[in-house]
Order: sequence, then structure tokens, then C-alpha cells
Amino acid sequence: MAVTSEQHTIGDDVGASATVYLPMPPRWLQRGRRGALFGYADELAARRLMARLAPKAAAFRPDVVLSVMIPDYFMSAAAAYARGAGLPFVLLCHDDYSDFVPRAGRELLARVYRQAQHRFCVSKPMEEAFFARYGVRGTVLPPIPSGPAAPVRRTEDGDPVVIGFAGSIGFGYVEAMVHLADVLAANGGRLVIASRSPRRAFAGVFSHPAVEDVGAVTPGEVKRAFLKAGVNVLSVIQSFDAAEISAFRLNFPSKLTEYSTFGLPLLVVAPENSSASIWVRQNAGSALAVHGLIPGEFVKAVQRLKSAQERLRLAEQFHAAAAAFDPELLQRRFEDALVDACEAGRGL
Repeated sequence: MAVTSEQHTIGDDVGASATVYLPMPPRWLQRGRRGALFGYADELAARRLMARLAPKAAAFRPDVVLSVMIPDYFMSAAAAYARGAGLPFVLLCHDDYSDFVPRAGRELLARVYRQAQHRFCVSKPMEEAFFARYGVRGTVLPPIPSGPAAPVRRTEDGDPVVIGFAGSIGFGYVEAMVHLADVLAANGGRLVIASRSPRRAFAGVFSHPAVEDVGAVTPGEVKRAFLKAGVNVLSVIQSFDAAEISAFRLNFPSKLTEYSTFGLPLLVVAPENSSASIWVRQNAGSALAVHGLIPGEFVKAVQRLKSAQERLRLAEQFHAAAAAFDPELLQRRFEDALVDACEAGRGL
């Protein structure tokens, strides 16, 4: 059983499923979770959801409860149902929200994390930080890509450097993206962006003459859009906003694992202590990295990327490091944990 969003699908190991539609709590209750009344409002909202969820779940008789670690009423309802039904609880931890919720929200996250029998953390820094914070160990499970690492694609000398970026853009990304676009423009290159982020909010990026906007394409369409645009380098950019440094140190960009299916070299533009930069250091040579908002560093990176031989070397190194992202390996790790949780749950 999964409780992660407004629509919840309950399924078993042979594919049977039931879909439960849970309405959002009323606005007054949502507003109550924003401050000192967080704990009371969250509990009340979770109870309202439980009243709709519990009968369906009980009829289906799930073996395990799975939720995403987000400090909302859906996670609270999932954890409460697991406790009440005596079922094992498995938690997927993709982001760290501790700096963005009131004290009661942090207490909720701690309680739910400790309740879980298995805790999947998206990065090693996250697992280590959560162990120090909550006192229990987790399992590192990077985002699972849509397929295995693709064969390396060769590109030619003389081709302009065309860097692709896919995903949401935050305000902490803007200065880095503009620096990169400036250097690409000076070298006859382009920055190709596939994003759902609002264009007006980031006009300084999307209006740049070296930026090619391919639109809000779906994740499954990004590879085709990049191929059509002539992208020969992929980029991961993480926030340089001081207020977000802690979160980006623990959160791991899902685009990094998905990029392994493109067969292209990788450029990481991020602070030194961000999760992507840590990954590059742990996998030396797997990507080209720029760690500061210094124009000269962007110039050096683009100059290196102008060499087809350097692009090929980086692509091969990224391909080798991406063996750790093999989707079958990660899927087995996930499924083994669910089986283990179910077996342990029989003793609860």
C-alpha cells in the first residue's frame, strides 16, 4: 500500500490493485500546519484521510505500507495506518525538509523515520546525516533510471559545445546558468533547456541569446529533444543559494542517474559540498565539475569540452561510474527490502 499523493494505489505482488482517491483537507486545516498548530492540524488532517483510506486498505489486506518522507498529512496517515494495523513501514527519503518546517514538523519527521523498518535514502550524505540526526541507519538507494547506461556516443572535433539541462530551475541556479550561457555564447555554443519552470520567473535565463528553450517536455521526451538540438554534453546544476546549501548537500539529483542513459559526458555545476559534487569526487574523472560562480572556471570547463577527445574520455568515465545505477540492481535492492519488511512484519 502506498500513501504519497492525492491518488493512492494499493497493489500486491501479482499486480492486483485498488485506487483510492483522497481529497485534500480543507484550507483552514492546511493553514493550521504552517505554524505553532502544526502538530494538532497534522493529526486532525491525517485522521480525516484515515477515515477514507482505512476501510479500503483493510479490505485489500496489505502486507507492508510504503510512503515518501514528506512532512504532510499523507505521510502521517500512512505511518498511522501502519502502526494501527501492526504492519511494517517502508520510507522513501528523496529530500530533506527539516529546515522548511516548524519544530513540530521536525519532530514528526523524526518519529516517522524511526518507525520505519526500512529507510531508503537517496544519497550517502543523506543516510549519514539522518543517522546522526535520528539515530537509526538507512539504506542508500539512488533514483532508479529508466534503463541501463547507454553506449558512449562519439562526437566530432569542430562541433560547437551544446550543453543540455533538464529539470526544474531554482533561483539559486540562475547566476550559474547565466555564467555558463555567457561562456557558451563567446565560444559559439548553446545551452539547451528542457524545463517546466515558469519562463517569466527566470527571464534572465530563457531570454539569453545562447539559450535554446525546447519547452516543457516530459522526462521520456528529453532524450529525443536533446538529440534533435545537437546536445553533446549534459549538465547537472545545483543551487548556490546559501539558504539551500544544507538541502542540496543531502538531496541527490535524479537527472544525474537518468543522464547515464544518454551516452554523453557530464558537467556538474554545484557548490563543493553538494551531493552532485560529492559524487564526482567519489567517482574521480566521471564528470567535469565547476564548484564556484567564477567566470574563469566556466571558461576553463567549456574550453576543455570543445575537444571531442575530452568529451569522449568524460563520457567513458561517466559510463563506467554509472554501473552503480544499473536499474535491475537497484530494483532488486528495493524489492529485497520490501520482502524483508514483510517477513519482519509477521513478527510484529
